Amino acid sequence: MSSDAPPSKSPTEMLQDAKSSMSKMMSHNKGAMKNVEESLRSSIKSGVTTANGALASMEASTEKFRGPMVTSIKTVGKEGKHFAQEASHLYSVRHEYAPHIIGGATVLGGLIGLRRGRVPAAIAGSASGFLSYLAVYQVDIARLPDHFLGGEKK
Repeated sequence: MSSDAPPSKSPTEMLQDAKSSMSKMMSHNKGAMKNVEESLRSSIKSGVTTANGALASMEASTEKFRGPMVTSIKTVGKEGKHFAQEASHLYSVRHEYAPHIIGGATVLGGLIGLRRGRVPAAIAGSASGFLSYLAVYQVDIARLPDHFLGGEKK
């Protein structure tokens, strides 16, 4: 551009033309912005709907698995509590049934050992009777050799 040529429009006319072209451009961009905004909203809605559907199906499958599992755990807990109470009661009255417990353990050990022969049956029966005696009467195993070998008396 040469500076010798006279300006074709005055600065105010140029300013008016720029304002009108800017307003046209902005009005055109508003329509485009609305379209972009609407498409963005619809994609967000569809993404949220898809995520909610996936979460719902995961929750349903988890509930199908968790329901029977919780029921079985509760049942095992109830039965375990009952068994523990019964075992505690039997342990507290074990001295009343000591001959029965020791005799039963001796016979059971003998019967199990009988599969191997008479001598193993006698050894297994004696061992199981001896161990049940130790358990029923709570014999101190650390001092057991003193009882048999005639160690120090305290």
